[in-house]
Order: sequence, then C-alpha cells, then structure tokens
Amino acid sequence: MTATTPHPAQNAPREDDGYFGPGSVSWKVYADPSSRVAGMAGLLLQALNPGMMRLFEHASAAYVDPKGRDERTGRYLDTVMFGDKAHADAAAASVRRMHAHAVWDDPHTGTTLRAEEPAWIDWTHNALAFALLRGAEAFGLDLTPANRTSSSSNSTSPQSLSARTRPACPPPAPTSRRTSTSSATGCRCRSPPPR
Repeated sequence: MTATTPHPAQNAPREDDGYFGPGSVSWKVYADPSSRVAGMAGLLLQALNPGMMRLFEHASAAYVDPKGRDERTGRYLDTVMFGDKAHADAAAASVRRMHAHAVWDDPHTGTTLRAEEPAWIDWTHNALAFALLRGAEAFGLDLTPANRTSSSSNSTSPQSLSARTRPACPPPAPTSRRTSTSSATGCRCRSPPPR
C-alpha cells in the first residue's frame, strides 16, 4: 500500500471564518436540517433546464457514480459555506476546472453546450438559493423579515459568494429573497445560441 499526499489546501489550518461567518444568516439557514431537503428540491429545480440536463447526460460521469457525485457536491457546498476563504476559493477553482471540460456538441442541432454558460451557472445558483430559503421558511426556521430580504453578502443564501465559480462576468447573482425568487421563477431555461 502506498501513501498519498493529501491536497495541501485540505490540510491547511483554518485562517478565518470564511466569506459568511458564524453569525451570518447563511450559516443559520445552511446549518438547519431543512437545508438538506431544500438542497434536493434545488437539484430538482435545476433539472428543469433541458439544455443543462442534455449536457449533464453527455459530458458528465455522474451516472457512473451518482453517490460520489452527490457527496462531492455536498462537500463543495459545505466548504463554500463553512470553510475559510482559502478552502472556499480552492473549491471554487476546482469547480471551474471541471466546468471547463464539460463540453458537448449536440449532433442534432450543431450547438456546442458548455457547463461554463453564464446563464446556466446563474440558474444553478439561483435555484439552490431559492430552494434553501423556501425550505427554511416551510420547515419553520426563525427568520426575521430583515433576514429574508437582506441584500448584503451575508444574505439568506450562498449565491453571492458562489458567483466566484463563474468563468465569465455576468450580472451579479441576486442576494435577496425578492431577487432570488424573481430569478428562479423568471428563467426561460433555454439552451445558449450555437457558437
């Protein structure tokens, strides 16, 4: 048996409270057990984007190891939410590298589908943010009206930080319940134009 050297970022001591911190609404929402149920709802909402699902089917190995994929996604979200800034940044860089390789040419339409599509990244983050907040509300997490409508970076969801995984610079992700709801319910789920 050979020993492997773990990735240095995984073993680095915690340097700070991350992008949100223990007093943030984000930590409160994500630490609540309702976030696990809401996270599943967010995944189902994300699946309503047919272009994303076509790309996922053809450019991802997730079907080979769905449990592993779920675990890695959960680890990423936990790291971004609760990790220090160095760990969150390393996790985001890893996602960007994986997204850069997720490309598929649709033989029927001639369209090249890319995981780096900014509208799809927005959809992914907004669907999760929407589901987390709605789950917290549905299962009785005590959020004040100010918590629900906060527009600071410590808002009710991680989407403002998660924008770090974007490979391009689209308009900022919504940081409040109102703009998250509007983004999640207003998406047209279209595939990008051919490139």
